[in-house]
Amino acid sequence: MLPQYSDIESPLLLELYKRGGSARPGEKNALGRNIYEELALHFELSQADLEETIYEKNGTPRSKWENMVRWVRNDLKKKGMVFMPSHGVWALTES
Repeated sequence: MLPQYSDIESPLLLELYKRGGSARPGEKNALGRNIYEELALHFELSQADLEETIYEKNGTPRSKWENMVRWVRNDLKKKGMVFMPSHGVWALTES
């Protein structure tokens, strides 16, 4: 079962911290996992959870899990905890 959006916030912040304070979400760490994969392991998501799909208005399929993580990043950005220093990079703010 996918976690609540609010439950993803702290693990996402911690994962960015572990990666030196900033990272591209698809970038692999020393263990060969990207941010989405590390968070999926943290929440012990099943393969079925990871295969859940949502569709954009134009019909393009997207991973529901990755979409959720991106929305959480967006919420953290609004709270002033994360920013994007360059396109595609997620970084922690001083706060």
